[in-house]
Amino acid sequence: PIWVFDIQRKTMWWANKAALYLWNADSLDALLSRNFADDMSEAIERRLAEYIEKFRKGEGVTEQVSSV
Repeated sequence: PIWVFDIQRKTMWWANKAALYLWNADSLDALLSRNFADDMSEAIERRLAEYIEKFRKGEGVTEQVSSV
């Protein structure tokens, strides 16, 4: 699955079919219309803040998600 997520705005921009399945979305439009900010846990908020800090330093972030 591959998706593009705007960390600062907490919005999804794009996702392929495998990501739609992973996110349990019926369509790309359904996924893009979700309000991720309201459902975000404090742990995810912290992780995203860490990502932003890494990006400011010029570092990249890669994450592997397992649906097992």
